[in-house]
Amino acid sequence: MSEPPPLPPPPFWRTMYYDQDASKRPDRQMIAVDEITATILEPQHSVLQENGRTSLLRFFGHHRHWLRVVVNSDRQTVHNAYLDRSFRP
Repeated sequence: MSEPPPLPPPPFWRTMYYDQDASKRPDRQMIAVDEITATILEPQHSVLQENGRTSLLRFFGHHRHWLRVVVNSDRQTVHNAYLDRSFRP
């Protein structure tokens, strides 16, 4: 099954799901665009998912949690982004 085309920048390549659903959730409003971009460019950890997507993780001290940015197989199109309260490296 092929993925639909991503929405282009600004702020970054993203799926329709991220743009219309995930980014609008109240528990994700504190995640800044530059934090997502930094996680994509320089993740501290990455996990390949069975569906071909990759979870990129980076710790942000002011959030006190890891930011998990789920990207499509191209490793640049954001599908989801949230503070992962259970990730332990």
